[in-house]
Amino acid sequence: MSPDSRTYPNRRQSAVTAATLVDRAATLLENGYRLALVSGHDDLDGFRVIYLFVAAQPDRRVELILT
Repeated sequence: MSPDSRTYPNRRQSAVTAATLVDRAATLLENGYRLALVSGHDDLDGFRVIYLFVAAQPDRRVELILT
């Protein structure tokens, strides 16, 4: 499943693979983000896991979507 096509000014979505997840998460953590939520979804076309990272001042959100 592809990232959500809706846009929000304070949220970014990025598809990741198992091979790139750790590096992407580490970069976010190094830049002041914190892991807020991990969510598993069993969609009709497959399974995906969403990692939501958040940071404040200003409010920023990044979803890493593992399929």
